[in-house]
Amino acid sequence: METNELILNLVQGDNGITSIDVTLPILTKKDGEYYFVQCPAFKTLGASKVSFEDALKDHEIDLTIFFKVHTSRNTLQSALANLGWRKQKLSLSWEHGSLIAGLGIKVEL
Repeated sequence: METNELILNLVQGDNGITSIDVTLPILTKKDGEYYFVQCPAFKTLGASKVSFEDALKDHEIDLTIFFKVHTSRNTLQSALANLGWRKQKLSLSWEHGSLIAGLGIKVEL
């Protein structure tokens, strides 16, 4: 299992948040013929019978949906807070206090 720092950067445009750059902690595991990728910070899971790369892609789809849904509903701040994230003062940057591997994705909204 891997652990690294995770940081979420929200990019503010004229019409609200326009993109999200995120580096997340992930746990990887192979169990039998399945590959799993878990992100404790978002309580999400990716799985594949093919490879870790496919499990990562599956996981990335889940996270992209999470961000798109919550930004379109204007509920991202409360959703992040409910997952244990805290907003940094004078910044649009969010971080999770207790986590640490790295999956980097960019979500265009």
